[in-house]
Amino acid sequence: MGIGRLKHSQDADTWLPAIVAVLLLGGVIMVYSASAMWADTNFSGDSFFFLRQIVWVIVSVAMMFLISRIDYRRLEKWVWVLLLCSLALLVLALFMRPVAGARRWIDLYFFKLQPSEIFKYVLILFLAAMLAAKKDKIFHLRSVLFPALPVLAIGFGLILAEPNLGTVLILSLMVLVLFFVAGIRLRLLTLFSSMIGLVAYLMVFVGGYKLDRIHAWWQALADPLQAG
Repeated sequence: MGIGRLKHSQDADTWLPAIVAVLLLGGVIMVYSASAMWADTNFSGDSFFFLRQIVWVIVSVAMMFLISRIDYRRLEKWVWVLLLCSLALLVLALFMRPVAGARRWIDLYFFKLQPSEIFKYVLILFLAAMLAAKKDKIFHLRSVLFPALPVLAIGFGLILAEPNLGTVLILSLMVLVLFFVAGIRLRLLTLFSSMIGLVAYLMVFVGGYKLDRIHAWWQALADPLQAG
């Protein structure tokens, strides 16, 4: 059984870089396809954005390789420090100059830092550590809700204040997957999904967030040829 598990792990390690490579290649192709005409008209050539994307792909692959050398188990004792730092960055972003009506970035002059992306990875570490520590109490609702619920409420609340509903929805799906894999009861998954759905409904249909985009999408479906 041990040999079988090892072989399965090696197969997974072989497939993972291949999947990442395919996604990166597809992303680069789509960036060029979507930006070539605009770049040729407004910048130095049709490959302006394409070359910038290639640079970021190289940087990302290098970072992926370096991070893969780190034993993730060593990060467990730092998870609360990382969590507090990521939440502090989310607070700091709210005091930055708005861009297109949103305060999602921290301007570091040479690049813009988006704290919600940092919080995304820290949240994975935090939930993984919490669920592993509570594996014997995973079926007790209270054990799962605390401290997960306060952390999710604060983090999601700060991101919604930017505002950035899309990131919250992505994070919510990620949390649901983690909870499901950990074996948490269906009623908790349903409760969490209902809470996120309610927040999204209130922001869009009561607060008016991105409502014009939904109307435009609905009108395009109702009249795709704009004949009406």
